[in-house]
Amino acid sequence: MLLFIRYYNEKNIVSIAFRFINFENRALSLDMTRLRTILAENIRSFRSEKGLSQLKLAVLVDTAPNYIAMIEAGKRFPTDTMLEKIASALQREPFELFSIAPIQKQWRSTLLAELSDFIESKLKETQVLNS
Repeated sequence: MLLFIRYYNEKNIVSIAFRFINFENRALSLDMTRLRTILAENIRSFRSEKGLSQLKLAVLVDTAPNYIAMIEAGKRFPTDTMLEKIASALQREPFELFSIAPIQKQWRSTLLAELSDFIESKLKETQVLNS
């Protein structure tokens, strides 16, 4: 991968590679802001896996849909009671809402897809130029 970066030396591939290399370091910085982000991303991800809208999740946990939206945006941090309700509605344990493993998996998938797409486009460009 690094040889490819040096060979093309383009801004977007370097950006993708740095994000790929550093994504685990970002996840390990668990200050309160990062904790909110992890919680927000996990709730959104688990909710999507279940095929639930924010409205449906709000109904299941007996709260307003905009409160769920604010949690998922990282603007609100739910109470312990609400965390338990959300986890239950998502059929998860409360501690799973704070796990960085699903986020790392999501980042890895996204970054690998971006890298693969970029490499593929560069290979096509090279083939066109050599034709």
